[in-house]
Amino acid sequence: MIKGKNINLRPMTAEDLELFYMWNTTQEHMGLYMNAELIYKDLFIEEMKKVLRTNSPFYMIIEDKEGMPIGVIDYFNSISSKVSIDFGILIAVSSNRGKGIGSEAISILINYLFNTKSIMRIQFMTRSDNESMNFLGKKLGFKLEGTLRKYSFDYGEYRDLNLFGITRDDWCKKKFK
Repeated sequence: MIKGKNINLRPMTAEDLELFYMWNTTQEHMGLYMNAELIYKDLFIEEMKKVLRTNSPFYMIIEDKEGMPIGVIDYFNSISSKVSIDFGILIAVSSNRGKGIGSEAISILINYLFNTKSIMRIQFMTRSDNESMNFLGKKLGFKLEGTLRKYSFDYGEYRDLNLFGITRDDWCKKKFK
């Protein structure tokens, strides 16, 4: 477990999979910028058990200080790069959105990854209209590196995704300011 000021991150376990299934299949939990999945529960849980055994991607539960799960953050090796990691985040309990939990969870993850992995950069993609995540990326020191036009299909429309990245060097400079 990695302890933060207001939250903790811990590895996802098989015991979390029922809750994770509910989050992934309920639009309220997925929020405005990700589609809830329609998938058989048994299939979802079996596939996630395989993922948990391989650690790729590596999923962590975001807990409040009382130990209640409120979201998930994951990371995985970027395609075609041995020095880059991608991550994703979901604050599934909507009453916890907009309270700095995403910022703290991402900061904890970045510190962990740069302190334990021989990587040079961390990146994420978000919909170009996701103002909160675009703002959060910039606030944490990520640079907007490009826009992937018509990259995803959500809610019946093709959507642009923004690619944000931060290097180890930029994170260290920001950390010590």
